[in-house]
Amino acid sequence: MQNCIKNIARVLGHENYELIDWSKLRTSHWTLIKKHLTARNCSGATVNLYLNAFKAVAKAAWSLDYLPQSAYLKIQAIKAVKYQRLPKG
Repeated sequence: MQNCIKNIARVLGHENYELIDWSKLRTSHWTLIKKHLTARNCSGATVNLYLNAFKAVAKAAWSLDYLPQSAYLKIQAIKAVKYQRLPKG
């Protein structure tokens, strides 16, 4: 998860994830991250992993009263990507 958060920070234009103002996190940021992952041909499982990391950061920011409840609820309402895996063999 820490790698996901570091990569999310880089996509959002920050080198150090510890210095980001997570209170400005919005659903539009997820759109940007998803486009970046799609451009890199990441699997659906990887996109959903990043979504879970994104939601976890939003929850932590909300629980510390950094993120407004309306923004938090909108982020939590983002649906996971549906995908199919190829069968083994």
